[in-house]
Amino acid sequence: MNLYIVAEFPFALRVDGKTAYKNVDRCFLAAPRGALAEVIPLDGSPARCFMADCDFLRTGAEDAVKVRWKNGGAVKFERPAPDLPFSLLFQKRLKNAVLTAYADGRYKFSVEVPEHYRALSFKEPVADAGEFFCGGNRFFYVYTEKKRLVCLEDGRLATVFDGAADEYSFSSGAFVTKSALGGTPRVLRTEWEYGGAAFTPRRTETEGAAARRPLCDAALPYAFAEAVLAGEDPSPYLAPDLLPAARRAREYLGRFIGVFPPPRRENDPRPLLVYPESEGVYAAKTLQCEISGGKIANLTLI
Repeated sequence: MNLYIVAEFPFALRVDGKTAYKNVDRCFLAAPRGALAEVIPLDGSPARCFMADCDFLRTGAEDAVKVRWKNGGAVKFERPAPDLPFSLLFQKRLKNAVLTAYADGRYKFSVEVPEHYRALSFKEPVADAGEFFCGGNRFFYVYTEKKRLVCLEDGRLATVFDGAADEYSFSSGAFVTKSALGGTPRVLRTEWEYGGAAFTPRRTETEGAAARRPLCDAALPYAFAEAVLAGEDPSPYLAPDLLPAARRAREYLGRFIGVFPPPRRENDPRPLLVYPESEGVYAAKTLQCEISGGKIANLTLI
């Protein structure tokens, strides 16, 4: 099994009791399936021990992000969350509402209105919080240092939006987020509107130049997948026989969220499409394309 290990801290690695690395923050492990791996942080925090198999890559963990593909996968271990003493980070007093960012074991954020109270917990500090109005309704928002945006409705304080946003802005009719499309030079701009239970996309568009044409054969599958991810017409990359299926490309490829090249060690130029499965767990599929005359004549997900 080919396993790529990355961590936010230096570590030593032992495999089946034998030291493989002494002081690294990333490494490659070619181990028999089921080998016992021990990632030992050099800061004295608890070791991460696991069996190097598909079950490990399929199982979520609070302090890890995992991606698996056909012959292996990758895992990123996050730095252990410190046990934070109580401290007040900031507080905002609004009309009939109090927003508080604080630390108490973990980073937390609370909203208090006359008849309800809601507290949220985060791994990272809260960067900003406030209120905004949309369609005559008031909402509260909290934004973390890792670019997570959460919006709550006024009243029962139910979550109506929870997602990543590199940038965000609010207006009277909608709020707007901008997020980089995974593995691509494009930025997705989305206008969200409130439908009574949650915010849903009203309009999306991409910013940033699309890939220039003509492209070399190796780049064509990437340009095609990026166009599908961005919601653009992929027809320019397809051979005539595939043009009738261009509109169904997204349906065929599914709800992938990023386009990435495999690790260089894999010696495979084909793009990986990344699909979310659960919190912190992703599956990657290889996009296999047959190229003829500078166009994609056939494609398969592996």
